[in-house]
Amino acid sequence: MNAHLGRSDASCQGGRATADLQRHGQILRTIAKRVELEKIAARQAGEYKGYKALPVLDTVERAITHAPDDIARTHLGKRCITRANKAAR
Repeated sequence: MNAHLGRSDASCQGGRATADLQRHGQILRTIAKRVELEKIAARQAGEYKGYKALPVLDTVERAITHAPDDIARTHLGKRCITRANKAAR
């Protein structure tokens, strides 16, 4: 018997195991919550950066649609012209 607690060793070990499980469960819940918040923050930051880039992309697309034929025949030029034609419909 564990003299200072008045319980058997098995009882003490079971209590410690339960406390450890509860503590680890709380740690996992905290980590999951923090990861979710970080994902939301990263998504919002990415959306903001994307919105900042939209005017630049629009300008590039407009420039390529009015570009000389050698530029318009490139892979990027073809994609921009196709996209601009679809948007015009």
